Amino acid sequence: MAHSLSAKKRIRQNIKQRQRNRAHKSAVRTQIKKFIQLAKRSSDVEALEKEYCLTQK
Repeated sequence: MAHSLSAKKRIRQNIKQRQRNRAHKSAVRTQIKKFIQLAKRSSDVEALEKEYCLTQK
């Protein structure tokens, strides 16, 4: 356990940052899965281009 104030603050910051990173990674993974599924089952080029733009953001 951290003893100094700065170490305690870093722990708090790390927890918040980890939560943000997890949410962002999850959203990215979900978007990639959506694009792959659409690419497998659809031949609609416009829909694929739109989904690709969202995926690469």
